[in-house]
Amino acid sequence: MYCRYAHSVGFSVRKDHHSFWPNSRKIRMKDYVCSKAGFKKGLDLNAKSKYRKANTRTGCPAMIRFSVDQDGEWKVNKCVENHNHELARPEDQHLLRSCRNITKERGFVLKSMTDAGIRTIDAFTYLADEVGGREYVGFLRRDAYNFVQRNRRCKIETGDTNSIIEIFKNRANSDNMFVWEVQYDEEDRLMNFFWADGGGRIDYDCFGDVIIFYTSYRLNKYNLACAPFVGVNNHWQNVLLGVAFLSEEIVESFTWLFRTFLRVMGGKQPITIFTDQDQAMSRAIEIAFPQTRHRLCQWHIIKKLPSKVHCYNSNNKVRGLIYKCFSKCDSEEEFESTWTEMLSEGDLHSHEWLKELHKIRHKWSTAYNKTCFNLGILSTQRSESTNNVCHGISKPTSTITECFLGLEKVMKTWRRNEKDEDFRCSQSDVVPLVKSSPSRRGRKLRKNRHLQLSSLHQWNIVVKFLLQPYQNAWLQLILHQRDLVAKFLLQPFQNASLQLIRLQQGDLVAKFLLQIFQIILLQLISQHM
Repeated sequence: MYCRYAHSVGFSVRKDHHSFWPNSRKIRMKDYVCSKAGFKKGLDLNAKSKYRKANTRTGCPAMIRFSVDQDGEWKVNKCVENHNHELARPEDQHLLRSCRNITKERGFVLKSMTDAGIRTIDAFTYLADEVGGREYVGFLRRDAYNFVQRNRRCKIETGDTNSIIEIFKNRANSDNMFVWEVQYDEEDRLMNFFWADGGGRIDYDCFGDVIIFYTSYRLNKYNLACAPFVGVNNHWQNVLLGVAFLSEEIVESFTWLFRTFLRVMGGKQPITIFTDQDQAMSRAIEIAFPQTRHRLCQWHIIKKLPSKVHCYNSNNKVRGLIYKCFSKCDSEEEFESTWTEMLSEGDLHSHEWLKELHKIRHKWSTAYNKTCFNLGILSTQRSESTNNVCHGISKPTSTITECFLGLEKVMKTWRRNEKDEDFRCSQSDVVPLVKSSPSRRGRKLRKNRHLQLSSLHQWNIVVKFLLQPYQNAWLQLILHQRDLVAKFLLQPFQNASLQLIRLQQGDLVAKFLLQIFQIILLQLISQHM
């Protein structure tokens, strides 16, 4: 009754003092107060804390006191209606905490949809559409997340938890580099877990500069998100660096996972990580991997273009300019001019979605990532290909243990394939598929180039490089030194635009070589993937 009154006026209610009848647990007196009543205890401003909740208390005097007799009849003893703060506007009253409630019917819909593999946000959006807007659902998005989280925590069976932990312990005994971490909630129930074996940790040390992280597949009867960390080895094959199962895809879960991954891998942050546009994931990367370049999957963004940009399908020039912005611009200046031309061509200057996309252009356009090592990768599809693997080893009734054992078998198969490729490389040589242009330096140049590549890269990588016609891959370097700064003009292809590389005295030579390698070799490779 008091909650309904509070809702109509515009404030939230919380329980306060209460008392019982002597020698019983029957309520004798109970107070309900405005949620802004009282004040928070004094905060130690010198104490280190990464996050402090906002202070919402104002000492508001509004309250109501009920007395309850022995027969259970409630009477109002005291009522204070005055508030010392601004009340919620009618259009904001659905945000008041005490007014929010997940009914049994809507809770059933949330549970059924998320159990079927539908994301919590999509289930919440469905309910909002059904009732005509989010303000009429009766609860907020974060309430839906908390509801689903509580249900999932209760579902993971104790026996299954004990079984997987026992297997982890056995693996750690047989592999001294095997590491596992489990996260529990406040009631000691499993929420998330991560594992990486010795092979994955060694692979990360060798191939962990660029990783792909994706969470689209959900495993087993607990509906846990499968979150593999995938790298690329020297044969251009996927390698599984580690795997996590997450009960909910929220900032806290991702932050725990990324920090755990970083600690397990010796504190080495990846140079580049590719993900989809999940905002919780993006925030967690900023927290856990501050030195890592976060790149977004181009394929996911391009897939949205037909529904977001009205003239995308009908205007070929707009479509071509957008594609150029993704991966065909040689510099940031060229990107900006191409973007401006695209907006003018399609009359898209006021397009809100494109404005937001432009704000994060450094995460998806190759023009802003020329000097950042990325292996020529443009999307998370390498990681997404593991979905087929997950689908093959998971059934609706699969336990966590069964899923782990299935993934372990897959990882062994991948490593067997890697050994087979090692053998093939040791027994094979690369035959150039394109003859050198007569204008070049002849066979000696081609032979030396071939031998140098073969000594540095594996067979599959070299083949991708040699597919590029030599007459289009002539390189020119021009050196200018002044004031202890060297400027290199690089022309990766004949008739291509010159690209400037700066090297200051004291810079590591490796940094300079990385820029050349990134611009020349990987751009050639990426043209044939």
